[in-house]
Amino acid sequence: MKYIYIIFCFFLFFAGCKTAKLDGPERFIAFGSGGGITGKVNVYRVSSFGKLYNDIAGSSSSEVKTHLTNKTLKNIFALADSLQKSTAPFSNPGNIYYFISLKNNIENPDYTWGQIAFIVPEPITRLYHLLEKIQIATKTAKN
Repeated sequence: MKYIYIIFCFFLFFAGCKTAKLDGPERFIAFGSGGGITGKVNVYRVSSFGKLYNDIAGSSSSEVKTHLTNKTLKNIFALADSLQKSTAPFSNPGNIYYFISLKNNIENPDYTWGQIAFIVPEPITRLYHLLEKIQIATKTAKN
């Protein structure tokens, strides 16, 4: 009887660790920032399967441990889908710039901003801040 209880607890533990995942093929949203004196670019990619990747210069990529809920993933990808329909792509980088790529095209992102005089549309900043919160929470949990 003791072994059945242990197996049952083991099953419950791993059933609770299910990763959030949206239906359909895997999609990515790339986001990050770059520029400044060093010209370094920080790139992260969020997968519709609930994974976060940190893309390192030289085309290598590493998965970062994160716990995204289905609700968070749905909010992010719903906002991204509405952006594609309502906001035309733009490129207005400054010395330090920020970007979002809904097609995972890091070399030519859909939305790039950083010029002081440029006013970023509110849905873009909302999506960027959502993505940034995930990245910051992951970085904080790692330390």
